Parts: sequence; C-alpha cells; structure tokens
Amino acid sequence: MPNGHMETIVPSLFFRPELVQYERERLELSDGDFLDLDWVKGGFKRLIILSHGMEGSTSRHYIIRNADYFHQRDWDILAWNTRGCGGEMNRRLILTHHGFHVDLKEVIDHALTMDYDQIVLVGMSMGGSLSSKFLCEEEVDSRIAGAVCFSVTGDMKDMIDQVELKKNWIYKSSFLKQVKEKVRLMGELHPGKVNTDLIEETKTFWDFHRNFTIPINQFKDLDDFYFQSSVNNYLPKLQKPTLIVNALNDPILGEACHPMSIANTTELLTLETPSKGGHLGFTIRKSKYSYMETRAAEFIRETLGIDT
Repeated sequence: MPNGHMETIVPSLFFRPELVQYERERLELSDGDFLDLDWVKGGFKRLIILSHGMEGSTSRHYIIRNADYFHQRDWDILAWNTRGCGGEMNRRLILTHHGFHVDLKEVIDHALTMDYDQIVLVGMSMGGSLSSKFLCEEEVDSRIAGAVCFSVTGDMKDMIDQVELKKNWIYKSSFLKQVKEKVRLMGELHPGKVNTDLIEETKTFWDFHRNFTIPINQFKDLDDFYFQSSVNNYLPKLQKPTLIVNALNDPILGEACHPMSIANTTELLTLETPSKGGHLGFTIRKSKYSYMETRAAEFIRETLGIDT
C-alpha cells in the first residue's frame, strides 16, 4: 500500500477473514484470576501459540489469519486473550502491559501438560514483546522451538513518543479511548482502588501510565515501567531462536524499537526491517494471507527445522 498509515489502518478496518471455529477454554490462574483461551484443534502433535497486540483479542484479523493459515498446515492453534480482552473483565486489579509475560507463562505451562511434541510462539505487537520476553526470562522447555514476532515494541518510551506525534493522532485517540474505558470498568469492579477522577484529565499516554499503569501495577516510577516493558533490555538473554520483523514505515515504532545492536550480540535473534509493512499490516496483493503468515512459516521451516 502507498504508505505505513494505510498499511496499518486498511487491514484493521476492512480485512474480515472468515472466522475460524474456536473452542473456548477458561484457564484459572495461580493468582485467582482467569484467561480465556481459544483453541483450534485437529489432533496434531504440534502447536502454535498466538499472542495478540495491545487491546486486541483472538478475534483480530491478524490472529484469525494466522490461526487459519497454520491450522491448514497441520498445526493445532492456541490463541489467548490477555486480561480484560476476552469479552469479560477480569477479577483482579491488573493492567496487562508489554512486559507482563507471566500470563503467557501460565498459558504455555498449560499447553505443556498436553501431548504436543513441538510448540512455536507467534506474537503480534505487544504479543511479540511478551513472547520474546518469555524466552529471555523464564526456564524454557525443550518442546518450545522458538518464536516469530511482528511489529514488536522494543522500546516503550520510543513507542509512546511516536504515538504522541501529531501525525499519529488516530492511533493515540483510538488506544486512549479503549484503555480509559477499561480503567473506568476497573473502577466499578474495585471501588476505591482506582482513581477514576483522573480519567477525564488523562490526555496523553504519559498521563495514562502515570495515573494508572504505574500505581495499579506497582511500578516504582515511569522509568521502571519503561525498562520492564521494553523487551530490548532482555533480548541478549534469548534462549531460543527468535525472528523479529519490524517495518521501517511502521508509524508507531521509532528507530529505538529496532534492536540493531542487540541483533549483533546473539545468534539466536534474527532481526528484519523491511521498508514496508506498517504496523501489523504486511499486505500481499490479491492474497487472503499476509507476509506475516508466509514469513513465519518460512522461519519455522528453515531456522527451527519444522516442516510446515
């Protein structure tokens, strides 16, 4: 498409892939909360775990396309909804963020109790941050082959700075509206624990994180939040082969989100920065699939050594 904005917006608004037939499971978490998991099962011995982006869900076009693509190629699919994104607000007062990979760990631990020989993580935007950070921070089972991640927020401060640019008002407006509504609902569920009086005066993402993300998730300060939610700080500790694909015309990821220097320090990280793609766009003309699915399959086949 002509530019990064169109690459990002057109698929999001107008691409409506045929819905896959999900089988929903509610996973009870160790902290008393829950996650809603959506499965596509075919009795295969290998599994793709799909992680969506910020304020997304398993019904987003980029998740559905991946689920369909890989299921057609003999993979079971586990697409999971982060807290508050599965259609029902969660029990505990927690705001999921780009560094909050503990829920993905519980999803993976659950999948490992089943009879799968090979598991690959596929993450989109925030889901890419969570997938790659998991492979840096946790003990990784031998059945997990690696990860493929697209439009990854490597540097949280950089992303927020980009979103706050005047040219990106459409992304800022959309995301702020969603997260402010989520905080309002949290306030109703947890009276006295969320200062909902601050919602109206929250005009920027810097405001949002100061007013809500930091106190709700008990970060020390904004710098602490930036560090823990920026996967670039963890990538040198990767334990499995990981592909990160960030388009250079992505309107909400700046140069700091492309970890060029880190890619030179670990052989386990493959970083690709194509000139086009936007944010989770990567459209292929006259195809129901995008470059994300085809490139993921190529990496799984050629680097992870799994035929697909």
